[in-house]
Amino acid sequence: MSSVFIFLQYQSRLEFATTQALTNHQQALKEVLTRIRSDYSNAQKVLSSLIYRYQAKQTLLDEFPPLLLKELSMFLHKDIHVDAIMFATQNGELWALHQLTEEQTALFANAPINTYFIVQNLNAAQEVRIYYTQSLELLDQEKLAASIDYTKRPWYTQAQKSNALALVEPYQDQYSNKKIFSLVKQQNQLTVSVDLNSTSLYASMYHDKLKFNTWLFLMNSSNKILALQDSKSIQLEEHQIAPWQTWLAQSATLVRSTNLTKLTEVTANDDKWYMSATHIEPQTKQGVMLVAATKAEYILQPIYNQLYVWLLVVLSVSLILIPISYLLARLMTRPIRQLENYASQLANFETPKPFSNYIKVEEIEDLKISLKHLYGNLNEFFSLLATLSKENDLQRLIDKIASQSANMMVAQGCLILLTQNNKLCAELLCFDGQKYDTNTLAQINWQKLYQLDEVSKTSALPNELKTLLSQSDNALYQLLVPLKNREQQVIGLQIYLYPNSTEKQTISLKLAEQVATFFGVAIEGRKLVNKQEKLLDSFIHVIAGAIDTKSHYTGKHCQRVPELATALATHAGNSQLFPQFAFNDGAKRQLSIAAWLHDCGKVTTPEYIVDKATRLETIYNRIHEIRTRFEVVKRDLEIAALKQQLASVDKDQIEAQLQQQINQLEQDFAHVAYCNTAEFVSDSDITKLEKISQRMWRPYFDERLGLSQEELTRYDSTQLTQDIGLLVNKTSHLLADQNLNCDKQKYTLVQPALRNNLGELYNLSIRSGTINNEERYAINHHIVQTIEILEKLPFPKHLNRVPEIAGAHHEKLNGQGYPKGLSGDAISFEARILAIADIFEALTSSDRPYKQAKTLTQALEIMQKLAAKEELDQTLLNFFISEKIPEKYAEQYLKPEQMN
Repeated sequence: MSSVFIFLQYQSRLEFATTQALTNHQQALKEVLTRIRSDYSNAQKVLSSLIYRYQAKQTLLDEFPPLLLKELSMFLHKDIHVDAIMFATQNGELWALHQLTEEQTALFANAPINTYFIVQNLNAAQEVRIYYTQSLELLDQEKLAASIDYTKRPWYTQAQKSNALALVEPYQDQYSNKKIFSLVKQQNQLTVSVDLNSTSLYASMYHDKLKFNTWLFLMNSSNKILALQDSKSIQLEEHQIAPWQTWLAQSATLVRSTNLTKLTEVTANDDKWYMSATHIEPQTKQGVMLVAATKAEYILQPIYNQLYVWLLVVLSVSLILIPISYLLARLMTRPIRQLENYASQLANFETPKPFSNYIKVEEIEDLKISLKHLYGNLNEFFSLLATLSKENDLQRLIDKIASQSANMMVAQGCLILLTQNNKLCAELLCFDGQKYDTNTLAQINWQKLYQLDEVSKTSALPNELKTLLSQSDNALYQLLVPLKNREQQVIGLQIYLYPNSTEKQTISLKLAEQVATFFGVAIEGRKLVNKQEKLLDSFIHVIAGAIDTKSHYTGKHCQRVPELATALATHAGNSQLFPQFAFNDGAKRQLSIAAWLHDCGKVTTPEYIVDKATRLETIYNRIHEIRTRFEVVKRDLEIAALKQQLASVDKDQIEAQLQQQINQLEQDFAHVAYCNTAEFVSDSDITKLEKISQRMWRPYFDERLGLSQEELTRYDSTQLTQDIGLLVNKTSHLLADQNLNCDKQKYTLVQPALRNNLGELYNLSIRSGTINNEERYAINHHIVQTIEILEKLPFPKHLNRVPEIAGAHHEKLNGQGYPKGLSGDAISFEARILAIADIFEALTSSDRPYKQAKTLTQALEIMQKLAAKEELDQTLLNFFISEKIPEKYAEQYLKPEQMN
């Protein structure tokens, strides 16, 4: 452990020292960059000022104004980095202001004594030089032949490439024959240049804190070194820079991706270097960069030397202290080790073993007592959590938590007050093991006795509570703890009752508040669950009500089936006849929801099919169309008879023949009307219908007139008026766009090719009931939709069988049911219960358009026949009858004449 500690200390000190050295070095580099940027900033201000003046008045530079001369001369005098300022105007003239230093005196041999400033005006024809003293007194002026083409100078050509401020790479000065830098800018045909001397650049790049033999470079965007600064001077010549250019270019990409906020480690020529690079012009982040390079060994070697000495001292001391420390630690930690074993047993919920008798440490003994108390509280606390997670009934939850929390707090009693409709109401009061009646508690005005407070506190017991508990004055006091929900809103009070003999300082307010936190959240959670269940129930009832309301013929079906199913399941759950069926609260809720939603798929069933009362009915009863045809045929017969009477003498014979035809016509229509409403149609009835359909009549108007675009698609475009039968099956009656699809892999329902067949003879020939095969499929398909809808709902685990129960109530034990063709044990017990409830309600319902309501006897006889054919569970049906569930249902919902 000591070795690890020493190693970690060494690593920590090494990292700290290295970081500190690099940070100091980095800060010095930042100061160098700041100084260079400051020099360039001053020159940039002069450039901007000249351009601004020129934009304001372009004639300003036709001559050199005294005011401008004064300002620029002051700038040159103060700024040692600038040798000259030049600007070329749009008329081809160059103006330049030079500050004459001792080095430059020989460059201007004709300059008078005491010359300090020289103003130079150059154009294509001549050059004019004006000499001034330091105080700007005019000394002399001379004119010379033009000898320099400034437009070919690097500073001028560079400025013409862009309007942006640019730093020109070093070039030979025509006067000093030395390399200089220039800062240039061109705007509105005015080109301004400020010459920067290399001597001042060295001063800017030098920093006495760069102690590690650091080399500074100026590098352009093409990774070319423009200048080199060592500890002595600045180097601008190619032969001075060349040795560095070769290896520095190898790391150019890496160097240019760094900045002064981070030193980058680079390996070059088998040496490690710390390097950094940043643009001198921070706004544009283009052009010349300042690059710094320092060998890593120059920075780290002094640090390593110091750390080696420190490490040697520490190791020497450690070799002496380690044995002594080990012996002392063993002696001092013996009670701690025993305590650790004690705590480990406590963590594993084992009964802690006592300490050895020869160990007597007062603090350890106090800690042992505290841990025993903690062990007891933990057991109570986890028991409390188990109650919170398992109990679903709110009142039982309150009872259990109050009892357990009173035990944890070692209280004599507990009172629970919760807010209801902005009033405090007592939910529980227990004292000395006695639980008080809620009716008694409701007579007390708790709102008057207690105020909701967010702070736990102790106080005297109210007189009303003393009277209720039959306690004398000052025998008890109370601890009030607020109950809060998740939003930290106070929703009630938990009040502990203590005898005065219990000292207040022994009561743990923190423990009481923690218990109250769990208690308040649990109560809120249980209330939210109850509200969600009520919301779900209301939503289910709304859906079922909407389905019942969709057709006034099936009204109340979805509401009555749950009552029948729940009643039958309740009796079955309490009977020894069905030992495998447990009908607890969860199962009851699951069956109830399944029963309420067993027909939810009917939302997709067309209303005219559900309400179809006659064979010819669709949106309306088409018997009226057929009646009209018979009326037309009758009038055609009368017209024909009248025409015959005009041409014949024997009018009586014609009249008798007409009457015979009309009688036959009336009989035919009566038979059609009978077949439209009859519960059953025989073979002879169908034969007679076919004979009637052969009687022809001729419509006058084209039947395609006035139809919608969808209807016209069912008609032949070449169809004209022609003789047709009184009863017809036409191609326009065939609705081909089947939209109720059925998964053949999942369901056994046979999907017809047509959505519906509206043929008149086809529908009148339905042998039983009023719906044809296509309509029967549409009705049966509602259970497919029921399953699909319910399976998409995210039911919780205790309700996950709702789709299966609701979707199997049309299955039959003999396997001939639908939609899946289940048989025998594949049909759950709950689905069998729902099937009996569904059929019984449908048989006894008095609002079905296609049948009369059955009496109790008739309904049960039909159901017994179905059970005999193994369509219903015979045992369950017998139990349904023996428990007199039909009679109890009939007393509430059936008409008196059905209760036989």
